[in-house]
Amino acid sequence: MKRNCPICGKGIRYKQKSHLTDAVRKNRKCKSCAAKIYYLSLTSIEQNKRNELIRKSTKVAMSKLKKEGKKWGIYERTKEIRQKQSHAMKGKSSHRKGNPLLDEHRKRIGESNRGKVRTARTKRVLRAIRLRQLKERFGQVMPNYNSEACSIIEEYGKQHGYNFQHAENGGEFHIKELGYWVDGYDAQQNVVIEYYENWHQKQIQKDLRRQQEIEKHMACTFIRIAE
Repeated sequence: MKRNCPICGKGIRYKQKSHLTDAVRKNRKCKSCAAKIYYLSLTSIEQNKRNELIRKSTKVAMSKLKKEGKKWGIYERTKEIRQKQSHAMKGKSSHRKGNPLLDEHRKRIGESNRGKVRTARTKRVLRAIRLRQLKERFGQVMPNYNSEACSIIEEYGKQHGYNFQHAENGGEFHIKELGYWVDGYDAQQNVVIEYYENWHQKQIQKDLRRQQEIEKHMACTFIRIAE
């Protein structure tokens, strides 16, 4: 299933009909155009702040790769090595070229993990492993955040007597044992606050389980703000 971006005309593929219907209804753009629109909507201060974060993150990641890349089989390739690799691969094609997967194989691959149920503990362990891998490879892990949500959380804190740590005020609080970041946290009063955009309506049960895990682990007050 496919449709074209309403701005640049680039083809966008969808695996599910419901996703295609939703995209048509909301006139969604491709990732490139959506990113450009978001970037242009930021103020010059926000743009500079975002660019600085990206520069710092990239610098840390490249420094980490240069020092420890050999552990993962990553080496800095010189111009001579690049040329040798280029000549070695000339005239060769992929082993899959002209040999597409049979429908039976596709079905088997698709159904191999379907129906498997992972416990909450297994999910926590997998989250922790993945976060550790990202940190080892790139030096730090920074979750995406909504700058509008930060403003709303800040205003809510002022009105109700809280001092929340959030993405633009010290960084989102990381619950290492669970592998979660929360939108806002007041350590002194042990209060967690989360801002739920409209798309959270599609994962109500998932958000509820996450909230219960956090409340049980931290014995905290949990505040939810809906868009």
